[in-house]
Amino acid sequence: MSSFSAVSFDYTAIFYLFSLTFILFFNIILVGDFMLQKIIGKTKRAIEDFNMIDEGDKIAVGLSGGKDSITLLYALYYLQKFYKKHFTIMAITIHTGSNNFDTTELQRICDELGIEYLVFNSNIADVVFNIRKEENPCSLCANMRRGMLNSLAVEHGCTKVALGHHMDDVMETFMMSLLLNGRIHTFAPVTYLSRSNVKTIRPMIYVEEKLIRAVAREKNFPVHPKTCPADGFTKRDYMSDLIHNLQKDIPRIKEHIFGAIKRSKIEGWVREAEEEKLDRLHRLNEVVNKYSNEANQKLKGKVLKCLVTALSEKDKSKVCGYTENMKLVNIEGPSDLIGKIVDVEITETKSFSLDGKYVEGK
Repeated sequence: MSSFSAVSFDYTAIFYLFSLTFILFFNIILVGDFMLQKIIGKTKRAIEDFNMIDEGDKIAVGLSGGKDSITLLYALYYLQKFYKKHFTIMAITIHTGSNNFDTTELQRICDELGIEYLVFNSNIADVVFNIRKEENPCSLCANMRRGMLNSLAVEHGCTKVALGHHMDDVMETFMMSLLLNGRIHTFAPVTYLSRSNVKTIRPMIYVEEKLIRAVAREKNFPVHPKTCPADGFTKRDYMSDLIHNLQKDIPRIKEHIFGAIKRSKIEGWVREAEEEKLDRLHRLNEVVNKYSNEANQKLKGKVLKCLVTALSEKDKSKVCGYTENMKLVNIEGPSDLIGKIVDVEITETKSFSLDGKYVEGK
């Protein structure tokens, strides 16, 4: 009896161990997939809010090897499978000339996803740090990389260039402009570059950096370590730390800063607020029209009392007035009816007004 119990215990232990391993393994997969799906959803919303993608676009994704650009590549790859507008993507990496930068893993990702991939070897690092010896190298480096990226995108038939800037980047740029330059400004979701005739889009502006970091960890993205000598000592890093420290006392500070940007009249951000307002009004108008039509249809053929108030604006040979329930009626009748209460037979119904015929002798 005791030996049987021991065997049963062993099987039970093995079963529980297997179950725990199964749950942990699939939990990692499901958590990573859920967070990536969340990023895709936020990316789709930003794309639609700012009309970032047009039918038939070929989009060049700037693939730097960091968590942001890799996440953006995956988000656009999956989005194109179900998005209402057809578009294609390719990836471009600008190699700055650093000896420590290896693109092997990036090539592997693109091969697995079936995405066209281009690596352009440059001497940016030598120009910035050795020839120019910039004290604040970030601006020059970014401008050179972006210029090369745009030129290559146009050469390969791309109509858009997608960059991996996220919500935290938007806020940090805003704070840098405000505190260091005295300007209320940040980069726009969509920027048209007239010289290269290409648009730069930033589809992840609604995505928090912590979500990107979590997805990169859970999905085990091959994030390349930063090789820039200036890393960790930039003004952007300072702003990131400042916002993080302020968040300890003001937990919703990020929500407030980003909300202020969205409601502002900063170039490139106005459209979203206006379109959102117009969209709400349009939806409300559709609902009102629907119920107004339904209510007015019931009045067709009926005779209503109407106070005639003025000549009709649309047709000066007619008069108009209001029924007791404040329905506007355009009436076929003489102008001497103005000021009188008359009976009107409703002949046509519209959303907010009625057409009627004066009934004599009623």
